[in-house]
Amino acid sequence: MRSVQRIIKSLGMTFFSLKVAGKTHGGFWPVHEECNVVHYPCFDGLVSGVLAWEFLEEHKNWNVGEIHPVNYTIRDTWLASELRTPCAIVDFLYHPSAEFWADHHQTSMLSRAAEADFQRRKGKACLMFDERARSCASPLFRGLGGFLTDKPHFKEMVGWAEKIDSATLPFGKRSDPR
Repeated sequence: MRSVQRIIKSLGMTFFSLKVAGKTHGGFWPVHEECNVVHYPCFDGLVSGVLAWEFLEEHKNWNVGEIHPVNYTIRDTWLASELRTPCAIVDFLYHPSAEFWADHHQTSMLSRAAEADFQRRKGKACLMFDERARSCASPLFRGLGGFLTDKPHFKEMVGWAEKIDSATLPFGKRSDPR
């Protein structure tokens, strides 16, 4: 819950640094001293950031530090950008340096080379992509849900993210998603 409070406190965030134990843990990737997590500053990105953050802290021993914004204005230079690694990215463009990535946008792959890199690495790193999903939080929750079962409030957060990101709230029910 600490991660949820820290993300919500800084609502404009999209990029945050993580300090970790500095050793390799079992699972998807080696854990290093510092890493980054990126997401777009919308509700779906916020919820996706919470899910990834909770998973990384609770199950990979990462400790979230600073928060820095990122936006689609960097789209043209994104693939050429050097990211501090390891890096986790949610609800944002694919980057070959990401060791943890999840998204649902059909425009996530900025080049054929990026898509080929994703296809080559998707079984070796924690990379989740579902272009049919109504939010990024959905495939993240499905993929990480087994690790988050002791946090039942996440299911409701994902439901809100789906309704808001896909604009599927029925007219007249905008204030109550049920």
